[in-house]
Amino acid sequence: MKERKMVWLIASCLMAVTLLLASCGPAAVEEEVVPGEEEEEVVPVTEEEEEVVAEEGKEKEIVVDALGKLVEKPQYGGTLTGLMGTNIKTFEVLQAGSLCNINWSFVYESLGSGDWTRGPAGTNESPFLSRGSTSSEFWTGGLAESWEWTDPDTIVFHLRKGIHWQNVPPVNGREFTADDVVFSYNRALDNPKTEWKKFSDYIESIRAIDKYTVETKILLQDYGTVGTVTGHSSYEWIYTPEMVEAGGGTIEDWRLACGTGPFMADDFIVDSSITLLRNPNYWKDDELHPGNQLPYVDKVVLLYIQDAATRLAAIRTNKLDIRSGLKPTDVTSLKQTNPEITFKRDIYQVANPRIYFGHNQEPVSDVRVRRALHMAIDWDTIIRDFLGGEGLKASTPINAGWGDDVYTPFEELSPSAQEIWEYNPEKAKQLLAEAGYPNGFKTTLTTPSGYIEKMEIFQAYWKNIGIDCDFNVVERGALLSELYGKKIKQMVACIAGQVSPEYTLLSKATDRSLGKFSDPYFDEQAELIRNTVDNAERAKLCKELGVYWQEKVICLDWPIEYLYAAWQPWVKNYHGEVWMGSYYSDGQVYARIWIDQDLKFQVAGTRD
Repeated sequence: MKERKMVWLIASCLMAVTLLLASCGPAAVEEEVVPGEEEEEVVPVTEEEEEVVAEEGKEKEIVVDALGKLVEKPQYGGTLTGLMGTNIKTFEVLQAGSLCNINWSFVYESLGSGDWTRGPAGTNESPFLSRGSTSSEFWTGGLAESWEWTDPDTIVFHLRKGIHWQNVPPVNGREFTADDVVFSYNRALDNPKTEWKKFSDYIESIRAIDKYTVETKILLQDYGTVGTVTGHSSYEWIYTPEMVEAGGGTIEDWRLACGTGPFMADDFIVDSSITLLRNPNYWKDDELHPGNQLPYVDKVVLLYIQDAATRLAAIRTNKLDIRSGLKPTDVTSLKQTNPEITFKRDIYQVANPRIYFGHNQEPVSDVRVRRALHMAIDWDTIIRDFLGGEGLKASTPINAGWGDDVYTPFEELSPSAQEIWEYNPEKAKQLLAEAGYPNGFKTTLTTPSGYIEKMEIFQAYWKNIGIDCDFNVVERGALLSELYGKKIKQMVACIAGQVSPEYTLLSKATDRSLGKFSDPYFDEQAELIRNTVDNAERAKLCKELGVYWQEKVICLDWPIEYLYAAWQPWVKNYHGEVWMGSYYSDGQVYARIWIDQDLKFQVAGTRD
């Protein structure tokens, strides 16, 4: 009976807050209902249980935020536990160029950031769910207060004054200046250890005009928006020359981690965890609660848990407060054992297989063959049966997560683009015959072993139209050698990384295409995108070229899969945000979360 009392105590407290919010003002942003979710039956509370609520329940303090919404008053303190973006062995930001950047986003910052007031916590104009860069419309200042394009190839950044580094020797909290930005960017340009070479592809030079002004020359605007130029990857993290010098030219030791960010590195155990403490001198206030210095929590612990079942058990047993990247089957399981957990569905943008064609190789050099390969696949059946309905077709090359200003849903595509997504093996055979292959042909697909199951589905569909596809299963090094060496023999399956709409599109222009795709109209439109500064016009051009990409079947993508974010009931001011406007910005999201420590104690039996 005591256990049941506690359950209804929690439910009653939460219900009281909900009713108070509903009666006193505008409703909070409504969470997306997970498909198949049913409302729970409301059971009357006994008089004895009402007494428990009266004795132990605490009324939540309601305040008005900067947008005039009634919300719970944020609380300071507590520990927030999440997962590492990926396992890391070093804190040297230039040696990974991958999801490792998630871990460093707690300590380091970049010049720009997503605008929290435009996300779910504010106006809800951008969900901050998409695993990629946010449109410039929802981008705001980070370490830079403002910027302007002085010409199509030059951005001038005006830095915030009075920002100080974390109080760690030998930096000792000195002021952040333009020289720090120049040092960090030039080190990324010159450092031979970095795995990512693209930085030098789009940054030509950077210089300090004065103590608080930086001029950046853009070589090619492939990354498009200011957001992707200033907050995409490890290149844009700003750190101090003192720490690099103290480390003998590197910052591999976590004790050398010193940034301007909301959290300070406190401990790092390889293959285990990162512990970060609240930066007491952080420069930023909560945008929706002016005067509230960020961050709210005292400590963040990021765990490295390699085993998928163990990760699931960790959130099930309250060892994790927050988790993203959950598969739909995980959500189904958790809903049965932990109905108190909240879920939010996310359009997953990266790590899905993309088939790159060798456009200079017959027969895939013929657009009719590529269209036949595409329409021979029953996309709706794959989504329904293989993905359990948790997927989306026609979300390529412009992902639905990037918003309607650049994304074109299937219903609005041109007839030619719609046709490739409609299962039509007879039309596929007709196209093959027109291309000179009435009996089909033999081909080879280079793929990593991890994609075999998905590629076998494509293989079976292609066999139905006379295409005999063998697999060349290779390790990562050989795969990248064929792809990035521009030596694609027929087809290569690799991760479809999507940095921004601009970069995804422009990477297929003649001078950049890994598959040696060449098309005069595509190149002409790509050049227009490169030289268009106006955000709205740029988005329109990207949207149109994305449809053209589908008509030409430049690549062939596995359907976009849905994943979920999940969080415990005591995690407040979180709405499933994956990244705050750009890649690798988890630290900024965590800085705005606060913990209802009383509720955590009631449910989990701990305040830490």
